[in-house]
Amino acid sequence: MNHPMNPPVRGPRVPQVPPRLDAKQVGSLRQIENIAGQLDGEWTMMGGRCGLQEDFGAFRYQLAYAGLALALAHYHRLPNAPGVFKPIFQNLIRKMMHPGVWMYWHYVSQGGALTNGHLWGKVPALWDPVKKDNIMFSAYLTLLPLLYNYLFDDDRYAKPGALTMAINPLTFGDRMVFEYDQHSLSDTIYWQMVQNGYLGVACEPSCVFQICNQPSILAFRVEDFLKGTTRAQEVTEGYLKAWEEFGMLDAGAHFMVHVVTDLKVPIPNALPWLWSDAWLATMMHSWNPDFVHEHYPRMLEEFLIPGPEDTCAIRLWEPVDVRGVKTTADTADFGWAAVAAAELGDEKTLRGLLGHADRFMNPTWRDGGLYYPRNDTRYDEQGILRLVEPITSNTLLPFARLNVPSGLNTFYNRPWTRTHFAEPMLTEISNNVDVVEARFQPAGSELRFTLKARQDRSGDAEISISNVFEKGRGAWKLYRDGVESASGDDERVAGTADLRIERHADVMKLVASREAMSAYTLVWA
Repeated sequence: MNHPMNPPVRGPRVPQVPPRLDAKQVGSLRQIENIAGQLDGEWTMMGGRCGLQEDFGAFRYQLAYAGLALALAHYHRLPNAPGVFKPIFQNLIRKMMHPGVWMYWHYVSQGGALTNGHLWGKVPALWDPVKKDNIMFSAYLTLLPLLYNYLFDDDRYAKPGALTMAINPLTFGDRMVFEYDQHSLSDTIYWQMVQNGYLGVACEPSCVFQICNQPSILAFRVEDFLKGTTRAQEVTEGYLKAWEEFGMLDAGAHFMVHVVTDLKVPIPNALPWLWSDAWLATMMHSWNPDFVHEHYPRMLEEFLIPGPEDTCAIRLWEPVDVRGVKTTADTADFGWAAVAAAELGDEKTLRGLLGHADRFMNPTWRDGGLYYPRNDTRYDEQGILRLVEPITSNTLLPFARLNVPSGLNTFYNRPWTRTHFAEPMLTEISNNVDVVEARFQPAGSELRFTLKARQDRSGDAEISISNVFEKGRGAWKLYRDGVESASGDDERVAGTADLRIERHADVMKLVASREAMSAYTLVWA
């Protein structure tokens, strides 16, 4: 169908300041918070059709892209509210290290997939999930802690052993412990890339996927922000040269899926799959936007299906025969199409896909979170797409809603400087309030933040704002909905009856009644 994308945005740019978070964006944040905050071993709303964590809806992908969605929301939408995101990030990383996420590797490490079946029985089984290959897990376990360090100026995962995975089986084997940190893990991935001539690190043995190496490139870039290195530039330059041998596009003009390295056989996107194209387009757009804009719009047109009232859906790939059994997997074609549309600035397609989700995918609210219940039905009697995989509900639709046009590209190319972390920040936030705006304007020396009471929680809001009483900042006034509500300086603090203000070192603690949760501006003279 003819559904052209908006004019491409080429290269880094400074996007317009996004508006306050709307209800669905807040609900997206809360859904991520809900799945991340579950107890160890609890995966409610996360289980997909493949229970072996082999497909593209596995726990690792849900957790990792939830983290990336949070990173983009913090960077673009709520840059001065780290307290919204930091606790959720800690939970995502904690859950990434749970054996339920990575134990699949012991079996996958032996080969036997459709394109490396010739290795079955010829390579030893591995337990350590990050030492060799398995970039489809190790890349994300590296990326999330590096994002955490960069976004929150907190290097807890850089300390030796901070990323330790362990298993102590009750009925087989012995206790195994694998100790890493964000930098040792990054080095492990980097040297494998070098040894492979920068083509990438394998997912399964001898299978180097383009998609699964993109998060590693982003991780190297974030590490460069922290350490002042240029590893991402080295890797991307080497990547482009290495893939010239096989072609980054296949004969059908889709992105090449992967290369079986021991056979030197490239695997095309032959079915084709939209998820493969959309996923790669999203991630590669961070560092190679011109290439993506040149090719992806044409790929997308093959899959889009128009719907009522400007909605649209996508055409699913047909189940494939695996050892005589028709097999489906959670590839999240719909979700990845929405994510790619958001990143590439295709607002028409994004509105159409989100409109379809809200009309045909049973949007549901639970504990403040917006989600779309799992549905294994591909199409109903009217031919309407109904399939909903957990990763689409928990991660990809939130990602699409929370990102901005060229969000990854801007994040990659315009890092925060140290001055950002000296700005006033909402660092601690009680769980009964939503923050829908938080941005410091250095030119006017003012912090704008907007609070909304959660309907499912009671009590006063408690907010801690750091860097308020920093030496030299001077006298300040706090306005609520344009009316002065508190004032002070380095020595004194005065508030109103429904707004209690306390000072703790350089931190302002604000306690607001439900009636006082509204728009605030903290201004320095």
